[in-house]
Amino acid sequence: MSAPVARQIIKSMSIIMGEDGTNEGMKRLKCLARNTRYFRHRLREMGFIVYGNTDSPIVPLVGFVPGKVYVFTKMLVANGIATVGVSFPAVPLHQSRIRFCISAAHTKEMLDKVLDVIYKSGKHIHLMYSQRPPPATPVQFEEV
Repeated sequence: MSAPVARQIIKSMSIIMGEDGTNEGMKRLKCLARNTRYFRHRLREMGFIVYGNTDSPIVPLVGFVPGKVYVFTKMLVANGIATVGVSFPAVPLHQSRIRFCISAAHTKEMLDKVLDVIYKSGKHIHLMYSQRPPPATPVQFEEV
């Protein structure tokens, strides 16, 4: 690891722990957790299958079919949404997915715009594979 990268990590950890005298680090962590839960919950409501830990800001949406993942990723990029399609050989052939990276800097409006494009694109190419009923409780987007 280079010295500048190590220094950046040390500074980031210092801010998160509040050693800079502010609560900015904790505020960002709370925003990131809120954004992550909101995004994942909304994807499940729409009928998508989402892998990974509920609190992880890396959100893998399962597409199963490599060709559909490729087309879906291209549709999102054409709409200004940066995402990554992951297929074989990086993952097993039947576990192709689309990865989204959530940030504390995302606003609800940004997330809703992306979710709208995801829904329309996913519906167009039939990516809503979930057989589970949508979550019973609606997701709340609390101010931090």
